[in-house]
This record gives sequence, structure tokens and C-alpha cells, in this order.
Amino acid sequence: ITIEDGPMPGQVLVRCDLEISNESTQTNTFQFFNLADFDVSQTVLDDIVEVTDTGATLATFQDAAGFAQHLGVDATRWQVGNATTVRNAVSSGAFDLSNDVGPFTGDAASAMQWTVTLAPGETTTISSAISLNVAITADPCPSIADITATGGCTPGTGDGVVDLSDFSCYLTLWSTSSPLADITATGSCVPGSGGDGVDLSDFSCYLSLWSGGCDGDPTTPI
Repeated sequence: ITIEDGPMPGQVLVRCDLEISNESTQTNTFQFFNLADFDVSQTVLDDIVEVTDTGATLATFQDAAGFAQHLGVDATRWQVGNATTVRNAVSSGAFDLSNDVGPFTGDAASAMQWTVTLAPGETTTISSAISLNVAITADPCPSIADITATGGCTPGTGDGVVDLSDFSCYLTLWSTSSPLADITATGSCVPGSGGDGVDLSDFSCYLSLWSGGCDGDPTTPI
């Protein structure tokens, strides 16, 4: 969990990355939920909530004095509406949120749901964020080092976390001299300045960016 103060009083951004591993000997499907029940400006009945971006799974709360946001990165389903209704949906055991996008006015809440199937020993990461009076960017990890989703090697499908799957994927690209591994010009580490072929400078640059995690480089993933 990371907490970032905004530039002004009353602003905060909280990000959460939850790593899940299947330690059993069989493939299992799990349901994970994340609930946000804001009372923006400390008032209860005048909040308006709606899903403002289904692609990013972003819900926005607002009233006359402020706003809040709830992001579920790659969430499978979502629901916004009356706080009691949303809470009951999360705890009901039915497993399927309604995908209601709102808008709803009143005592409002939002929930995100991830349906995750993991093979024995497989690991994945679920990322979410909440904010108060600060807009959440759709990509929680803008580093070029976040090149692939956990368990795959498709550059550009970053999962919001810089981890070993990214390093393994880049190593595969680099060892096969894939053009996607040509991220920098010789003698520099400026992502996007490639064109000189795949060499040690690319590997060294990527290693530096990967070591820096999500804050290592604010650029578009390769």
C-alpha cells in the first residue's frame, strides 16, 4: 500500500497492490472484492457516484464541495449505487456484481470484483486505488519496465506492477533480438530512442528501469 499526499490540503491518493498465490495442488478460481464507501466532504446523502470509465474501471463520487475516485485495475465486474445495496452485494456470496454504472445520488458506494483462476503455484497481482480530490491516472504504473501481465509475455499488457514476470519477458525479447527489446540508443538510457539494434546497452537500461519499479520511468510501456 502506498499513500501519496496531494499538492493541496484535503488531497490524498492511496494505491494497493495485492499479490495472490495458489499454494494448493489444484487449479482454483477465486473471487476478490474491493469496496469504497465515501462520504465526500463528510456529508452522507448528497454524493453522486457513477462509473466514469468502464475501460479503466473507474468510479467517481462527487458533491458540491469535492470529489473522490475508486479504481479497480482490470476488474472483472463492478457496481455503484446505494451503499447498503452495494455492501450486501459484496457480502452476499453471489459472486457477480451487477455492472451498474449509475449515476446514483445519496449514500453512495462502489465495488470492484476480480475473478481470478490460478494454476498450482501461479501468482498474480490485483491493483486498486482510491483518492480524495485527486484524479487517478488510468495506469497505476507508467514505467516502461511494466511491459507485461503476470504469466504472459505480450509487451504493452502491463498489469500495474513491476515484477519478475516483466524481467523474464524482457530477457526473452532481448535474447531473441526482438525489435521490441531495442529500447535505447547506445550509451544512453532514453526509452524510445532505439534504432541501433539490440545490444548490452538495452539490457543495462532496462535493468536500471526495472530496479526503479513503477517510479523508474514515467513513459509509455514498450
